[in-house]
Amino acid sequence: MGKTLKAHLPGILAAYRLGASNAVAENINSQIQAAIVRARGFKSLRNLTHIIFLTTGKLQNHPANPFTHTVTL
Repeated sequence: MGKTLKAHLPGILAAYRLGASNAVAENINSQIQAAIVRARGFKSLRNLTHIIFLTTGKLQNHPANPFTHTVTL
């Protein structure tokens, strides 16, 4: 472990100084994992890929969700 730490010490110190974090990557990964769970019933990898893009992309002009509706009395 000492050799590994010594080999990576400059990068570790630089990340600490810059305040670098992999939080964004971890967030995207958790969204993709959630999409995979939701997409279990899909028949192809292409459909899963579309769900991942829909859930992780920052869409501005997306259509209304057909599965939600308001009840008017």
